[in-house]
Amino acid sequence: MKILDKPILYGRGIPSIAEQLGKTPKEAREIYNKVLSKFEGLAAFMKAAEQEAIDNGYVTTMCGRRRNLGYMQLPYYEFKYKNGVARACDPLDFPTDLDKLEIFDVEVPESIVRKLTNQLLSCRDYRAREALKEKIRADGITVKDNSSFIAKARRQCVNSKVQGSSAELTKLAQIELYNNEELRSLGFRMLLPVHDEILAECPIENVKRCSELMSYCMVHAGRDLCVPLKCDVALFYNWYGKESDIDDFDDDYDEEEDE
Repeated sequence: MKILDKPILYGRGIPSIAEQLGKTPKEAREIYNKVLSKFEGLAAFMKAAEQEAIDNGYVTTMCGRRRNLGYMQLPYYEFKYKNGVARACDPLDFPTDLDKLEIFDVEVPESIVRKLTNQLLSCRDYRAREALKEKIRADGITVKDNSSFIAKARRQCVNSKVQGSSAELTKLAQIELYNNEELRSLGFRMLLPVHDEILAECPIENVKRCSELMSYCMVHAGRDLCVPLKCDVALFYNWYGKESDIDDFDDDYDEEEDE
């Protein structure tokens, strides 16, 4: 499940998961459901992230940074009478009694809004939904479809919390690495971060100790989190080179000393 849970955590929909895994939408849905049943807290986390955006118009990362997702507060569909008045109203029949001015409907009544929204949401496909929209427009009511904006925002709810928190954790790790005096004394130097990893260099004779300290600092950066962390350190002689084992560096250093 380690590979399969990533598309779900990053907010991918069923069609996108199917494409990424080379599966049919039906197979992707089965995988999706299996992942949610395997990790019981995942579904609750996703739902809570969406509800946070609905309630506040944003979600927050582990350090409290906000990702504005105002679209989550929109209704799926918005309806207005064309020209701002109901089709059944006669503009020449203006009431003389001011108390009866409300007979002119300026806004679509909530009961009609609920009815039309439910009808559109129950459409089985795009064509049926567009046909219903045309029928509603022919009855004098304009339709604003917010569903695509809401769907995009929903995908970003969980993704923003996961990716945003990961970015913060990487920044905290950089601070830990920079402030570690032993690493500095060993000639360790950070080069640049790449997504959730950090590239660094050190003298070949200190590679073993530096790799141990680097892993420790990366994990220690998340010491206040309630989940265990792990950091793997990959070793290379140079950029774009083949990954090497720690013993390879020991052998090379021993040969240099012998010379």
